[in-house]
Amino acid sequence: MGHVWPTFLLRKNKSEWASRKMQTIEAKIETLIAPVLADMGVDLVELALKGVMGNRIIQIYLDVPTGSISVGQCQSVSRQVAAIFEAEDFIDGKYRLEVSSPGVERPMTSVRDFQKNIGRQALVKYWLGEEKKTLQGKLEAVDEDAIQISAGKQKTIIPLETIRKAKIVLKW
Repeated sequence: MGHVWPTFLLRKNKSEWASRKMQTIEAKIETLIAPVLADMGVDLVELALKGVMGNRIIQIYLDVPTGSISVGQCQSVSRQVAAIFEAEDFIDGKYRLEVSSPGVERPMTSVRDFQKNIGRQALVKYWLGEEKKTLQGKLEAVDEDAIQISAGKQKTIIPLETIRKAKIVLKW
């Protein structure tokens, strides 16, 4: 009698699969809510999908082109988005929908976000070649390709494509 070797079934890393599925759900959410946001004159700042299947938290952070978004605008968007989610029925299990402003120390994710915040203090994490860098200073200028930050007497130009994360920083 010969030796019997066990059979192993190999599959992709579960976290990689889950991450890809979350990205797919996020893309679907963005597609579904885009018309509502456009009709209301509201900008999507950030979309975050947290938790596990059956117990998700969908966080939608919004702003308006000028001024600040109101609680009433967030409520209105929340109602309309909830109705769309119920009609589409594409999220497995229970979920909680949270719609709000991005807060005072908000992330900046687009050229428009940077332009809106010229003159304010910012914290920017970016790549300089292979090295991770962090710079905090006054956001001085923005164009389609780069931002300029001044920290003390030093002015630094950071290409947008190298920015990993950027947010407004308030002085308390």
